[in-house]
Amino acid sequence: MKAIATLLALVFAFAYSRQLGVVNRSILAYVFTLSSLIWVFLTSGTTLTLRKNHPEVSSRSFSSFQSLLLVQLLIGLCVFSLGLFLFSTFKTPIPGPLLFASYLYFVSSGMAMLLVEVSIAYFDFKISGYLELVAVIIQIILYFIIFIPIDLTIAIKLILSFVTSYSIISLLFLRRFRIQLGASIKLASPLIFFKLTEGNHSLGISLGVMDRLDRLIIAFAFPTGILAKYSVMSSLISYFRFVPEFLSRVLIARNDSIYLELRKHKKILILGILLIGSIMIFSVQSLIRIFLGSSWILSIGIVIAFGIQELLRGTYQLTLNMIIKRGYTESAKYIPWILIITVLPVAALAIKQFGLIGVPLSFSAVFLLASFFGTRWRNNV
Repeated sequence: MKAIATLLALVFAFAYSRQLGVVNRSILAYVFTLSSLIWVFLTSGTTLTLRKNHPEVSSRSFSSFQSLLLVQLLIGLCVFSLGLFLFSTFKTPIPGPLLFASYLYFVSSGMAMLLVEVSIAYFDFKISGYLELVAVIIQIILYFIIFIPIDLTIAIKLILSFVTSYSIISLLFLRRFRIQLGASIKLASPLIFFKLTEGNHSLGISLGVMDRLDRLIIAFAFPTGILAKYSVMSSLISYFRFVPEFLSRVLIARNDSIYLELRKHKKILILGILLIGSIMIFSVQSLIRIFLGSSWILSIGIVIAFGIQELLRGTYQLTLNMIIKRGYTESAKYIPWILIITVLPVAALAIKQFGLIGVPLSFSAVFLLASFFGTRWRNNV
């Protein structure tokens, strides 16, 4: 269901990108990326702890969890405001109505994301996949049918379609919690649950932050329109992230028979990845040219570099999960910090030396470095 929802969202993104143009699409890409990055950074360790500990909804621990989310919301709003101020000051001014709509997006998207995580912890995870698909369908209907006669800019219509869909999904989740679990809003000291999250943040934020940080770097390091082109290209290629994510789940599930079978056919697997990767890279260029026009196309070198980045991202994900599979979770907590600490200085040097292609090259380098340390660690422990 997630794959279908993501594909549908990708098609939707092509449709509204053409209507927005590169500058407006870049502004919205920045708003979406900044919002997602803040929520992932602040709450990934919190929601991971909730899934692991699974406290009773009537417990003081769950009340503390709710209080902690409120604190994280306030912190997130402050950071989001700073991010919008910096972009408006140093890059492109964001109009007042779009600024207000951006705040609505930040709150509603974060609420929907958190409620999905809570739902996974307490209910059958399938429901989150269905509702994610429903959310995308609602967005498309609102944007192309309901909001058409309303006298608003395209950008605001788009954000309001997201805000409305996330609000509907959130209300559905809240209703289910109240009916099936008898959950209600109760507050306790946020420190109670925060202490339980110790050690879970590094695992939670490493890939979440890395998957969005490249766009944030591009937003400030290059002309505004570049971000829109990079976002479209990277979204097409990163759609196939479900492959390493599936393999990671296989490893965590300790399904060694599948893993050993893959190792037997390692050469064929590598050749297959290279062949599919080559076809995908040229397909991406063709799709962008056909649906958005030649002005949206980045150089083939940048596309290839991002493809390599995705392969090394998958390698890092599998390496980290192999360490966790062996039971060395404590060791795996420190490896993600290699990514977070090294990526910004490496990216700054690479951009200065190579320009835009330096972004995927720098991310590839730090993924390779973290995978190397992870492999050495795995072999030595």
